[in-house]
Amino acid sequence: DEADRMLDMGFREDMEIILGDMPEDRQTLFFSATMNRAVEGLIKTFSHQAKQISIERKSLTVDTIEQTYYEVRNRSKIEVLCRLLDL
Repeated sequence: DEADRMLDMGFREDMEIILGDMPEDRQTLFFSATMNRAVEGLIKTFSHQAKQISIERKSLTVDTIEQTYYEVRNRSKIEVLCRLLDL
């Protein structure tokens, strides 16, 4: 998430190392509210057959998607996440 912010914060080299060590046969997803040239360059370097999906502001949510918000204490986050993911 926020791939552009990760690059702005100086994580480009770390991201390049991680992405460079990953198997060729993989799915890589980049999410960002803004897409700058640095992110586009990173995607072109490490993604094959990349597709960009843009969502217009007027259609931020779809009627068939249910969104839920949970307030969770810091000490319970892992347990709650595991329960939500049914691990």
